[in-house]
Amino acid sequence: MVKVKSANWFEDWFNTKYYHDLYRHRDEQEANDFVGALKNKFLWDDGEVVLDLCCGNGRHALGIEKMGVETWGVDLSVDNIGIAKASSGFPDRWQVQDVRELKLPMKFNAILNLFTSFGYFESDIEHQRMLENVREHLQPGGMFLMDFFNLNAVRNSLKSSEVQNGLLTDYTISRRIDEQWVRKEIVFEVEGKTMRFEEKVRAFAPDQISRMLQEVGFEVMEHWGDYKLGPFKEGSPRSIFFCKL
Repeated sequence: MVKVKSANWFEDWFNTKYYHDLYRHRDEQEANDFVGALKNKFLWDDGEVVLDLCCGNGRHALGIEKMGVETWGVDLSVDNIGIAKASSGFPDRWQVQDVRELKLPMKFNAILNLFTSFGYFESDIEHQRMLENVREHLQPGGMFLMDFFNLNAVRNSLKSSEVQNGLLTDYTISRRIDEQWVRKEIVFEVEGKTMRFEEKVRAFAPDQISRMLQEVGFEVMEHWGDYKLGPFKEGSPRSIFFCKL
């Protein structure tokens, strides 16, 4: 078995064609509805500038761009940024960067971190550095939106194993939660070789994230539990923090 592993598991995995194959069915309509709800909530217009941090292939950011709002995207995956650039009317606004070392030539009215793009790092110092970089790239009074899973809901709905059919291969997926991580192991066959990748995200509960946000200077204004911006409850599928400086 070939085990693909580096200090940044997400850099290895997100830059493979198998990652894009496995997740090819992600819900575009859900993403468009979510960013539409955000635009209506915050009344973004063409005078404001929004950054999607860890933007993936631009699923959310491209929706905001189409609404006429100046939108930038940053992601560590070269492949993801390439996909976003190809679909954008403004390819110069998409950059490959590590959020722990974020350096952009401007500050933003709003920064978004969506679809559980937090909690990937080995140390909490790295997570703190990411949040500090968000703070440093916001204009005074700017807003930060973090969309994370609700750990309680993940525990209650965890599917321990399944097989998902792709166009390139079939993927055997195993999931578990330990003291620190929500883990997903992905195993598949490629030209007679067994490949193994692991996704892992820190098992942060909502109160832990709220505390981290406040420690770097954010005020949590609202806490939502779904993509319709409904109030957070114990069984909510998401844990979405709306913060301001």
